Amino acid sequence: MARLFLRNKEMAFLDEITSGLDNATAYEIEKRLLDEDMTLISITHRYNKTLMQKYNEIIVMDGGKMVETGTFDELMEKKRNFFELYRILSE
Repeated sequence: MARLFLRNKEMAFLDEITSGLDNATAYEIEKRLLDEDMTLISITHRYNKTLMQKYNEIIVMDGGKMVETGTFDELMEKKRNFFELYRILSE
């Protein structure tokens, strides 16, 4: 992860990069990455509203298939898959 910051990458693909970290540390790392001027593709199971609202697009997968796309607010308004996941995982 340090290479992302040191080499000024334009794009990063992150798969559960903060999975082994406590919530506060994970939040700070993801926030810092989202503040960088780069394209960030992130796979995560952490549903923090403040961070999720920073993403331009969220893609929801189910059984290996894309079932929903949109911003955080759009997906919450639809009240479908993402809404249910957020409701369960953010409690």
